[in-house]
Amino acid sequence: MGELLDGFKNVVTLGKHNQLKAKLSDYRKLRKDLRSQIQVVEEKRLVVNHKLEALVEEKKKSLLALKKIKNISKNLRGKDREFTNPIYKNQTVAVQLSAINKTIAIGEGAINASKGLACGVSTALGSWALVSTYGTASTGIAIGTLSGATATNATLAWFGGGALSAGGGGMAVGTTVLGGLVVVPAIIALAALNYVSVQKKIREVSRAKLKTLREIDNQKRAELAVEALGDRIDELLVTTKKARETFLHEYKRVYKAVYPYNFISKIFKYIRSKLFEASYFTDKDLGHIQHILNVASEFRILIDQKVIDETGRLL
Repeated sequence: MGELLDGFKNVVTLGKHNQLKAKLSDYRKLRKDLRSQIQVVEEKRLVVNHKLEALVEEKKKSLLALKKIKNISKNLRGKDREFTNPIYKNQTVAVQLSAINKTIAIGEGAINASKGLACGVSTALGSWALVSTYGTASTGIAIGTLSGATATNATLAWFGGGALSAGGGGMAVGTTVLGGLVVVPAIIALAALNYVSVQKKIREVSRAKLKTLREIDNQKRAELAVEALGDRIDELLVTTKKARETFLHEYKRVYKAVYPYNFISKIFKYIRSKLFEASYFTDKDLGHIQHILNVASEFRILIDQKVIDETGRLL
C-alpha cells in the first residue's frame, strides 16, 4: 500500500516526491549528527569547567602565599622603597610592591565578590581566572552577570570569538541550537500534493540542511576551542602550582635569613631603628628582600596571567 501511495505521489509530482523523501532522510540524519556533536561539546565543556575550578582554587592558594610578602615589606622605610632593583633596572622596590599589592587587591576583590556563589565560568572568580576582568557577551552584557543556560551559551560563544552575528563561532548549546533550525514536516498532505508545493518543500529542506551543516561545523569548532582552552588551563595550573611552591620555599629561606631568631630579631631591629635611628634592615637584609621581591614579582605575573583575552583568543 505504501509503495502504491509513493508511486501515485511520484506521478502527480512528476518524480519530486522521492526527491523530497531522500532530502528529508538526509536532513534527519544531519539533525541526529548535530545532536551528537552538541553532546560531545557539552561533555568537554563540563570537563573544562572542572579544570577551571581547579585553576581558581590554585589561584586562591597562590594569592594567600603572595600575601606573605607583606610580613617583610611592611617594615621597609621610604628610602629603602625608592632603591632601584638591580634586576628590574627600571623599577624601584616601591614600584614592585605596588604591582604586587594590586594583584592581591584584584584577587581579594574577586574572592569577596564570589562568596556564597558556586565557583564556575559565570562567577567573578571564574572570570578572574579567565581574563582577570569580566568577559563580555555578544549582547554587550558582562558574562559574569549572566547565569544558567544564558551564561553557558555566552561563555562558549566567547571562547570561540563571539556570536555568529559578530563573526564568531556562535557556539550555542543543546535545544537552543536545535530549536532554531527549520523543522520540515515528514508527511505531505494529499490536499497539497502537486509539483509546485513539493518543489517548495524541497527548497525548504535544502535550506534546513545547509543551516544544519553550518551548525555542525560551528560545534566542531567549539569542540576544538574547548579542548584548546582545557589544555591552556592545564598548563597554567601546573605552572602556577610550581611557582607557588618555589615562592614559599624562597620566602621561608629569606624570612629565616632576615629574622633568624624570629620575634627576638624583630625586637632588636625595632630598638635599633628607634633608639639609634638606624635602618630597620641591614644592607644584607635588603639584599635578601630584593631577591624575594624578584621572585614575588614573577609569581604575581603568573597569578595575573590570563587564559583568554577579552576577544576570546587563547593567550
